[in-house]
Amino acid sequence: MDITIGQLLTDYWQILAAIGSVFFALLAFALLVVKWVSRTNTRMDGFDTEFKKINELLNTILLRLTKPIAQTESPVQLNDYGNTISEQVEAKSIIDKVLSDVPVKSDMNEYQIQQTCFEYANRDLLKSVSAEEKNRVEKLAYDEGIELESVLRVLGIELRDAVLKKFGKNPSQIDQHDPDRTASNRG
Repeated sequence: MDITIGQLLTDYWQILAAIGSVFFALLAFALLVVKWVSRTNTRMDGFDTEFKKINELLNTILLRLTKPIAQTESPVQLNDYGNTISEQVEAKSIIDKVLSDVPVKSDMNEYQIQQTCFEYANRDLLKSVSAEEKNRVEKLAYDEGIELESVLRVLGIELRDAVLKKFGKNPSQIDQHDPDRTASNRG
């Protein structure tokens, strides 16, 4: 076991070099982990934003499901809540004013009349009423915590019923002319 000082110093430097190499490798690994965690946190912030958007969308859908304005059977008819909305917005008065503006013809079937009335209610009805009536419709949607489209759907249903009555037609005949229903009954 004769070890010279030169051998000890050489071994010592080799040990220090090995320890130094391990230290720098661990330091580099730690820096990579910190960088990865930082990047992951940034990505998680993005997920948080997306989750908030999804949550808002789900709340909107749930609101529509928990406050429906119409029955689910066909043809669409107002339920009790829809009738309340109709009364509060004074739908009959609004419908009387716009009835002649709806682009329907007497040779249209019930389904075509329904679709035309719903489209008119969604696109043009608020352009055809007074500012007071428009404000009443918008305020009611806000006060009830429902989408404006739900109030417009109520007005569309009331409009459809008024137009069908004007032409002596019955809402119960709508399904006979619905292309989706008649095609599925054939096949």
